Amino acid sequence: MRRLLPITLLGFTLAAALSIAPASALAAGGGASCVSTGSVDAKVGTDGSTCDADSDGSAKATANSKGDSTTFATVTHGDKATAVATDKSFADAESEGAPCPAKATAKHNGESEAFCFGNGGSATASASKLDSFASAESDAGCKTVAKATGTKSSSNATCSTPGGVVTVTTTNGGFAEGSDTDPPDCVPGPGTAKVRSTGGNCG
Repeated sequence: MRRLLPITLLGFTLAAALSIAPASALAAGGGASCVSTGSVDAKVGTDGSTCDADSDGSAKATANSKGDSTTFATVTHGDKATAVATDKSFADAESEGAPCPAKATAKHNGESEAFCFGNGGSATASASKLDSFASAESDAGCKTVAKATGTKSSSNATCSTPGGVVTVTTTNGGFAEGSDTDPPDCVPGPGTAKVRSTGGNCG
């Protein structure tokens, strides 16, 4: 499963690339909102936010950033991809199957990624608070949900079997990994960790 680069590096890279963009690429009103239905839409907000939406025309890619955040949304022969980030956060959503929507949301210094690659599936990830991380990946017609709430929480959900379901939730520093093929792992720490999946439960 893919992993994100640090928020600061991703934000710097995209901001640097857009520093030579024409004025029309600068988003008004603070944040940055990008929508693509067949071409690349990239913007830099006046609050330091950046967004990048890229679709091949098969579905809509939407990336919205606010409060010095970074978002990416990509569609390739897929379903809709939606990425939303606020308050110095990062979100990445990618869809390469239809129907197979991907949605990633992050706020308050969180990071999230949602990748959906198999027809008939879905991937949803959400993260909030400092150093929280949520990752959901569906490689076949299965559904994944990853939710991390609270500082240093981490939720990872992966699915590769058609009809599989994996839901992972953590709070306040908990760590959990869930899969449809491997035993789950739950480490609540000072918070909570929970996995419910066709591959096994914990927490």
